[in-house]
This record gives sequence, C-alpha cells and structure tokens, in this order.
Amino acid sequence: MAIVIDGRRKILGDVRAEIVRLEELLIDLKHIDAGHMPESRNVLFAPLIHDWRIVPWPTATLTGTVAGHPSVVDGRPAVTSAITVFAPELGWARTGSRLYRLGDRRPQ
Repeated sequence: MAIVIDGRRKILGDVRAEIVRLEELLIDLKHIDAGHMPESRNVLFAPLIHDWRIVPWPTATLTGTVAGHPSVVDGRPAVTSAITVFAPELGWARTGSRLYRLGDRRPQ
C-alpha cells in the first residue's frame, strides 16, 4: 500500500503495517532463494483465486474471483497486489501482500 505524506508532512497510511508486510515478503523471498518453496499446508490454506489471468499494467498482478481472502467476499472479483513470485505449474503465486493458491486459469 502506498504511504502518502501531505504538504503539512502528515503521514497518511499505516507505515508500521507496510513494514510488517515487506518484512514478511522478504522472509518468503529469502526462503525461495534458499531453494525452499512454500510448504504444502501454507499453499492449501492460502486464498484461492479462480478464473485468473495476469494483468500486465501498471505492474503484473492477478485478477480473478477469490475464496478465503481475509478482506474480499468469497466469489467476488479481485485484483491482487503486484506479483513477486509466480509458480503456475506448482499452483501458487506470491504477491506483495500474500501467497495465493491458483485455481483454474481464465481461457484466453
């Protein structure tokens, strides 16, 4: 999420939450760099995105309908944060905010 600082130097946004999000992403990237993929149980309990496709602009994201997401109603369309790691053959993607389990891909 973007942090905005206005003309009076007031911070708009949750800087601490952004630090936690980035630290979690860094931990996951370090595990992947060491050759460790997400554990099966973590993928199993990750939000599921169906009918997904990659949207390339402004940064690569996924769009589709989700289930099990903490802040999106099941069956609703969603657009993820930027894709950081994409492993379609393994059935998962790691975005800037969380791990997703990939369901069926939207037909081209």
